[in-house]
Formats: sequence, structure tokens, C-alpha cells
Amino acid sequence: MKRRYFKYSLMFLLFVVSALTLFAEHIIFFEDFNAAPTIPAGWTNEQLEPSRPASKVWSFNNPRGREPGTGFTGNFAIYEGTLGGYFYLPNCQVSLTTPKIDCSGYSDVTLSFDSRYYIDSGYYVNVSLQVSTDGLTWNTIEEYGKSSHGPTLKTYDISAYAAGEKNVQIRWYWDALSQWWAIDNVKLASINPPTLPVELSSFTVNQFVNDGVLLKWTTESETNFLGYNIYRSEDIVIDEAIKINDAIITGTNTSFRANYTYEDKTVEIGKEYFYWLESVNLDLTNEFHGPISIRIEDLTDNGKAVIAQPITKLIGAYPNPFNPTTSISFSLEEKAKVSLDVYNSNGQLIESVIVDKAYPKGVHSITWNGGSDLASGVYFINLNTNGDLTQKKMLLLK
Repeated sequence: MKRRYFKYSLMFLLFVVSALTLFAEHIIFFEDFNAAPTIPAGWTNEQLEPSRPASKVWSFNNPRGREPGTGFTGNFAIYEGTLGGYFYLPNCQVSLTTPKIDCSGYSDVTLSFDSRYYIDSGYYVNVSLQVSTDGLTWNTIEEYGKSSHGPTLKTYDISAYAAGEKNVQIRWYWDALSQWWAIDNVKLASINPPTLPVELSSFTVNQFVNDGVLLKWTTESETNFLGYNIYRSEDIVIDEAIKINDAIITGTNTSFRANYTYEDKTVEIGKEYFYWLESVNLDLTNEFHGPISIRIEDLTDNGKAVIAQPITKLIGAYPNPFNPTTSISFSLEEKAKVSLDVYNSNGQLIESVIVDKAYPKGVHSITWNGGSDLASGVYFINLNTNGDLTQKKMLLLK
């Protein structure tokens, strides 16, 4: 009896774990206003009515010592519609707007935030929560009207507006006589994991014997996908890169693994080259992977071929600064077990991206999408190869 009870208890536990995994929340965007008592990077704080004081906007340091209540921690955003105890003028038209948020890979999007809304006069109230995908047309999610509330965790399904959109913005709009509105912990999230047009698992480069280089890449799946372009530069900055393939390299558009190669025979001995792989979707949006690099050596010795030896190093992240995705590249002079970790500026581990995995010699690049639920700031990449540790900095800028 005890054995059967244990069996069913274990099955129930596995079911619960599976359910939690199935409904795990994927954070697309988060802001708690705690980085500094000023407006976060990328947000806009505007007085839209030019006849009103330009200084009458949202604040982030709680100048009057309000206590919104449950859910509010540290700094928060607040607009106060009174001045010196008297009703402030109507037609203030004050707005607080998020940066553009990329929801293009998500089939569902939920907006949530802590809210405390206090109105002590219903004479003039025009307050609403709005969403836009182009910064011009604003759709009302909810009109707040003449009834106070809070502290409350407000939650909205905005999939009809935001799912699949690249430039989603949320706006808190205030035009009322009095009194105040405070918000905190703004979050956009999805139940379903993002759908990536291309899931790239490797991107490497190797040299022929005095006859150019061979680029190889592998994808695990491709969806709504057009193809690839190869860009090359003699500098790590992609702005200097040129496209070297004549026609687009057509993708397979399947859910199965696919391997690709491209030969570049226009290189010169003694030079170092950086390569980027551009993936192009059917809607003509694109993403760059890389860079990977190689120095072209003279691979002949009295008519005999010799092998170029790459060095072991952490090349770094590109783009850098990034938001929220970047490619991290490293090279190995020989086969090695690799661990790659990301830390914040306080030395706290953010994510173990690679854990003790064997890689062949050569140059490797992986895509890291860990910046979605992190605050702007400096982060550190630690590469451990057979016990040797190297480190590079990268900057997340939202």
C-alpha cells in the first residue's frame, strides 16, 4: 500500500513539475524604477500641452513621500495633479511611455503593473492606459475614470495589439484635476516561449591550404525564413563589413537540423577577417550572428601543407552594447571542455550559458538572449577552458 501511495505521489509530483514547466512565464520586458531616482533609459516623460508647465511631469523619487502600499518597493513612478494643496489646472495631458518593446516572437503578451490611483474630484477626469505599435496611433486598454483604486496589481491581455509586433509601447496618460497615480514593476510577459525564425546552433570558420576559408553553420530549425547572407570585414565593427555572397543562400525552412557551407576565396595571407551571418526572414526583417574571426596564414612549407593553429581566447560579444540579444564568440587552439557564465557587476551569477561542454578547435559563436528580464548595466562573460579563465565585459542598454 505504501509503495503504491509513493508511486502515485511521484506521478502527481511529476505532473505538477510538468505543468509548471508548461506554463512558465517568459519575461519580455521589466522595469521596477529602482536603478536611479530618474526616468529609466528609453522611457519618455512628456507634458503634451504646451501652455502648461513643462516641469509638471511624472517623477521617480517620490517628492511628497506618498505611500502607495502593497506591491510598491523602492522607487516608483508617480504623477501628482495637485500643487500646493489646490486643484491643478485641467488639460495637462501628461504621458509616461515605455521604450519600444520587441514582441515579434511571441503569440501571446500580458501586461501587468502595480497601480495606486487616487481621484478626489470627479469634475474633470481623462485618464487612460494606452498601447501603440507605431508611436502614432494609440489604442486605449482601459479608461480609469472617476473611481479610485489601489494598491492593485493590474493585469491585461494585450495579445490583440502586441503579439507578433516589433515596436510595442505602453503609455500612461493623465489629464485630470487631481490627485495622483503611482505605478511600479511594469512587466510584459508571455506564457508561450518565443518563436524564433532561425535557431542557430553553430557558426565556425576554418582555412584551406592557401586557398581561402570555409564557413560552416548549423541550424536546428527555420520558420518563415528566406535565407542567409555573409558579411566580412577586417575590423570587428560590423559597420565596416561588406556582403560577399552574390545571391542569397536559400534556407531550408524545416523543423529539422540543416548544415550550410560557404567558401571565401578572396582572402589575403597575413590579414585577419571577421565574418557575420545575416539571417533574413520572409517579412525581410533580419538578424546578425557573429562575428567569428580568422587570421590567414601561409600554409605551405617547402611545398608541404602545414596546419594553421587558432589561439584560445574569448573574442567577446557583438553587438555590444546590446538589447536583449547578443552573440558571444570564442576560439580554441585544441579540443576543450568549455564553460561560459554571465555575471552582473556585483559578481552574482546570472546564467550558466555553457556547462562543461566539449568543443572542437576553431572559432565558435553562440547567441545569448538573456537580457530580456535584466536591468541595463555592465555584465561580465567568463570563459573557462580546461581550467583557464578569461573575461570580457558587455553592456546591456535598454
